[in-house]
Amino acid sequence: MSDELTNADRFLDAFNGIENELARRAKADGYTPFTLLVRQSRDLTPMQREMLLKWAELRNVIVHTPRRGNPTLIADPRIDVVASIETQLDLLVRPPRVLDILRPKPPRTLSSEQSVREFIKEVALPNDFSQSPVRMPDGSLSLITTNAFTRWIASGYDDAGAIIEDAPIADVLDYREPGDAVKLAPRTLTAVQASSMFSGEHGVAPTAIALSHSGKGSETLLALVVKSDVPALLRALGV
Repeated sequence: MSDELTNADRFLDAFNGIENELARRAKADGYTPFTLLVRQSRDLTPMQREMLLKWAELRNVIVHTPRRGNPTLIADPRIDVVASIETQLDLLVRPPRVLDILRPKPPRTLSSEQSVREFIKEVALPNDFSQSPVRMPDGSLSLITTNAFTRWIASGYDDAGAIIEDAPIADVLDYREPGDAVKLAPRTLTAVQASSMFSGEHGVAPTAIALSHSGKGSETLLALVVKSDVPALLRALGV
């Protein structure tokens, strides 16, 4: 008889590993159903939750528990399903960090006292950025965006057009809206955490997330993560 694990054995091992890890993080007192652990977890994206809930149904198909006796395996999942659930276990136990996935270059941080021309340089090719971090006089961090810049231009527009004067970036910041915000996060930010922040799941979604050593605005920035980075983060999570 071969000692090699079947697809069903491997699937159940990974499934049980995910259940144990979720229970450990939830600090569950006593038994908590797998589906409830999944729905309440903040360490999963909505697509991961949906995937795990489907696997819970598959687990019930694979395992038959008679009224008396031990559970019996009555089905064998496909190898791609097994590989997928094993990957999700690994991602849950060792969640990938944003910096490791994107490997971004540190952004150029502008000063609120600099000319708007400096931001235009960031927007123009070859940079092609839609936002830049801005250091305020008190040392805090803000964000200038093309949306705020457009609103600033529109404020001086009339039938004759608009004239862009050499104004400080601080003038443009007056035209920010709540969605033009930047949130601070430490270098340990995970892909799941970043995805959750951009989804607006826990408040107004920011335009960008600024990463520094410990998540303080006074520190040198390591990266500026934006919404267009989300697809890459989700791909790293297998969803």
